[in-house]
Amino acid sequence: MKNMKILIINCGSSSLKYQLFLMPEGLNLIKGIIEKIGAKDSFMVQESKSGGKYEKQMEIKNHTQAFTVMTEAMLDKQHGMLESLEDIDAVGHRVVHGGEKYSETTIITQDVIKDIDELSDLAPLH
Repeated sequence: MKNMKILIINCGSSSLKYQLFLMPEGLNLIKGIIEKIGAKDSFMVQESKSGGKYEKQMEIKNHTQAFTVMTEAMLDKQHGMLESLEDIDAVGHRVVHGGEKYSETTIITQDVIKDIDELSDLAPLH
């Protein structure tokens, strides 16, 4: 079985948490969090399997900018674990509430996106 790098993301109302795993070993290559998205005192912390810690404090206005900060950190020559975003084989995202229809891992399709959008009232802050 080929080694795969899987990025797992969990977006909250003002945070973005992420982990990069090497599979099938289950090795956690990177773990990070971006907090206080939308505030002037936003910050991020990323730790790598090598023990390196990358910290940055800056205003992060929205989740789009948070994704940019995340990818820059994962690609950082000193603290990252990726040479290119193309090294990521798959991406997973935690959904806070899948209703009765989604209770396990699901491949995202246009229908799933529509269903999740319809379920958004179950967890309005997310």
